Amino acid sequence: MTSDDAVEPTAPRNRTPLLIGAAVLVVVVAIVVYLSMSGGSGDPTPTNAGATAAVTASTAAAPTSAAPTEADLALTASGLAFGPASGGSRDGSLTLTVKNLGPASVPYDVSVTLPNYIRFVPQSGCRSELGHEPVITMTCARPPLAAGASAALTLMLHATAEEHGTPPVHQARVAISDSSADPGAANNTVDVAVTFA
Repeated sequence: MTSDDAVEPTAPRNRTPLLIGAAVLVVVVAIVVYLSMSGGSGDPTPTNAGATAAVTASTAAAPTSAAPTEADLALTASGLAFGPASGGSRDGSLTLTVKNLGPASVPYDVSVTLPNYIRFVPQSGCRSELGHEPVITMTCARPPLAAGASAALTLMLHATAEEHGTPPVHQARVAISDSSADPGAANNTVDVAVTFA
């Protein structure tokens, strides 16, 4: 081989573009793997999540409240008649009748106010108390009364034997004892006439 045939050394190749391309490929593959592991989707506008929840809550059906119950109670009363004096006192009785005109079944209280010289015979479920005026009131708690039904309550009473002038007239009253309403208050009270034999 002559000096003219000698091979000239080649310049080294520039590998920088290849390295850059490989790095980009690695980054792309990493992104693809991450997205596939995380479900590949997200909320593009995460700031509206709260607003969406608020709209959902506001459009949810509000619970309906039960309609209040009501019953029309009507009261009637017999006259309070005392018999002849015997042993220094007179005995009498008073019957109060309540009718439930409906529509609901309700518990109720019956009360009657009379002159304070009259005394009630103790009875279960009833209590008596003296008022500021010369009267005494007895109130009796009664169990629920079904619509269309009636219930009678008879009270036994004592009075002194002496005459008391003109027999007075007092009132009896019925009232629902729970939160139910009574649309007909006009028939909740009745006059009670007191007479002596």
